[in-house]
Amino acid sequence: MVAPHPFALVCFRLVAGDGASAELLARVNATGRTYLTHTRVAGRYALRLAVGSPQTTSAHVDQVWQLLATTATDLLADRPG
Repeated sequence: MVAPHPFALVCFRLVAGDGASAELLARVNATGRTYLTHTRVAGRYALRLAVGSPQTTSAHVDQVWQLLATTATDLLADRPG
């Protein structure tokens, strides 16, 4: 018997654009703490995070969210203009 899991595949992007989203993916993956992939949604670069493993807990999701938020903040601070 298979029980449904409350998490799934999450797709998102930075409003700063495709380049910023691609850089976010590269920086987050470089940490080795999690692994993101990418795709195109309506022609826009989007990041994908799979959180559907039965072993995934809300604490794991919170840790990844914090990593994404911190990395995005740093990335956007580094960008000119």
